[in-house]
Amino acid sequence: MSVGSNSDILDRVEELAEQAGVQGERNLLRGEFVVLYELPSGRTQEVYVSDSTMDPEVPVISVRSTCVIFDKGVFKGVNKPMLLELLLTNEKLNFARYGLLEDEESYVVVASYDVLLNGLEPKSLAFALECVALTADSYEEKFEQDIF
Repeated sequence: MSVGSNSDILDRVEELAEQAGVQGERNLLRGEFVVLYELPSGRTQEVYVSDSTMDPEVPVISVRSTCVIFDKGVFKGVNKPMLLELLLTNEKLNFARYGLLEDEESYVVVASYDVLLNGLEPKSLAFALECVALTADSYEEKFEQDIF
């Protein structure tokens, strides 16, 4: 399969999701496909799929979800023990992993999973979406939140 642009990649993601029975929608401003998961616990988690291709011959998508946001500043944000816990937890996870994004005001803990788009089956996309939703929610729940 040849996929040329971000739009082509999101078309393919949308097609695979539909085939898997996963409902979602495009966020055109952010160039993402978004799925809202209702988890068995009654909690919800938004999962985003975006193009993360570096080589046009090898299309890659990133499936990610925000876990928690920490403000920057003294006595705020993340600390070394939290970061160490995330790294140690990553070693135990089979599919999704935790990462840290940064903007001017905060640190954002995300769960993510990168997938090769070529040859991706609908049920494999559904699996990636669910893994990320459950992984993100388990970390978010530690902070007694259900925001994302």
